[in-house]
Amino acid sequence: IAQLRSTLNRVHPEATFSVMIKVEGTPPRDWAEWQRSEIYREQMVDWISWCRDGLIDEIVLEIHEEANPQGNTIKEWVTFLNSNCYEVRPLISVAGSLNFTQGLVLQFGQIRSRGIGTILHNYARPARDVSPGFFPSLPNVLFRGRVGRPLRRPPISGTIENRNFMVMNSPPAQVLPPTRTPRAFVNPLEGRELVFETPTPIPTPSPVPFVVPDPRMRIIQLRSGVEVEARVLKVTAETITIQTSNAPAVELSRTTVASIDPPL
Repeated sequence: IAQLRSTLNRVHPEATFSVMIKVEGTPPRDWAEWQRSEIYREQMVDWISWCRDGLIDEIVLEIHEEANPQGNTIKEWVTFLNSNCYEVRPLISVAGSLNFTQGLVLQFGQIRSRGIGTILHNYARPARDVSPGFFPSLPNVLFRGRVGRPLRRPPISGTIENRNFMVMNSPPAQVLPPTRTPRAFVNPLEGRELVFETPTPIPTPSPVPFVVPDPRMRIIQLRSGVEVEARVLKVTAETITIQTSNAPAVELSRTTVASIDPPL
């Protein structure tokens, strides 16, 4: 890995060095258990040390399982990855083909609550109940709600011979508010193809400006992918004026806004 890092920096310095690791079961409790694990002992994949030594730019944990109460270990791995990735960008890949959309919403919520990036596998079958409208609906389904912040703490405590992972002392993942899903996702039945509906989050254009009386903060998703929390002050046929906390008002073109939650 060190040789790959050195060669990549020399030949293609602007490239991102990303490593994908398949994990199963529950995270290790200490360094001794980590060294006894199959991924460390037999596959020789010591990604924790790679992150510690800054040899990679991104670490992707492939956790492909069904979202059921008996076998769901994503929450534990989210906490463990967040606590032990050092300054390396963390991502988690989930298996859409094993889950219905509501299961994906739960898994993505657990991952994003700690500010970890998400990967949906795979493009050919992103969900068990996939329909032609699946991809247009992603901003309003899987990527709704707030995104947490990664922890910035010393990753591992103890000596090299007996280190305990921070997952033992790390606080539980932030609980996200329930995600309001479109009607097409309510009570999906196995084997039933659902019809996805992309909500129309922006109000019908008005010929004259008006002030939105509701002072609540809203999640505003821009078509560029940026998500901000702000109040909507004014809406016209061409523009939307918003204001974030402790910042001046900003006037946006309506064509740049993808969605507003809750809708006006």
